Amino acid sequence: MYYYVVVFLILIFCANGNAQISKSDSTARHRFFFYDGCIAFSNTRVIPNGLPGKTNGIAYTFEKQSLTKARTFIFNIQYNFGRLHNNFMSDKAAAYTLKEINMGGSWLWPVKTGNNRFFVKAGGGIFGHAEYFNPGKMTEALFISANPVGNWNQSVNGAINLAYKWDKLQIRNNLNVPIIVGGFFPEYQYFPSPINREPVSYITEPNVLAYFGNYRKVDYTFTLDFFAGKLRYSIGYQFMYNSFIINGNTQKFMQNMVGLGIGL
Repeated sequence: MYYYVVVFLILIFCANGNAQISKSDSTARHRFFFYDGCIAFSNTRVIPNGLPGKTNGIAYTFEKQSLTKARTFIFNIQYNFGRLHNNFMSDKAAAYTLKEINMGGSWLWPVKTGNNRFFVKAGGGIFGHAEYFNPGKMTEALFISANPVGNWNQSVNGAINLAYKWDKLQIRNNLNVPIIVGGFFPEYQYFPSPINREPVSYITEPNVLAYFGNYRKVDYTFTLDFFAGKLRYSIGYQFMYNSFIINGNTQKFMQNMVGLGIGL
């Protein structure tokens, strides 16, 4: 129940911040991105030594810039699907799958640079992250501890955006780092044994408040944009690193993806 209240408040907060910028004094852009890349994942309770794999992603970004208040609102949602495979087991049924969704809104304000082509914006926002890790049918049958596991969290992030624009070409760098994180992470006493609580409350109620010391995440994107009339074509690179030590479990994963995007 707490989870739904948190999500509801976040949605109201984002909608209110966006509504404060009227259509008459703002510009809005939409963009879709398709990613492909590689991932390396390690979890002490499931894959202690880690496994490499491939990942795909699809992302949508909405960006609204106020022309009078010098403020930019950015909403982003991205879904990634990764597959980890043990080279010693050729059967695809032995593969692990990792499903991940990231979404959130941020507000950025400009920082003076003295250069009309170089732009810096800084601010922060509220973001949500959820992941579900599932072993293949063969792996689950062979290893008693190879159970599905997942976590979700809401975080307050710091964000910075660096851009250089020249005629119809724009280079942009964006960095997001969580500062305070709250959410649900499996507890040691329930892993890998069966859950002895009511399942819905077990996965929806927050049980952790973390900070940069035990939860570290870096989300960096680089995009090269080409403007052609009303359309914007993009080439992008995304790097994500996530590491935490929570409830007796250590997890790390790093993924690199490249992609193509199109927007208005």
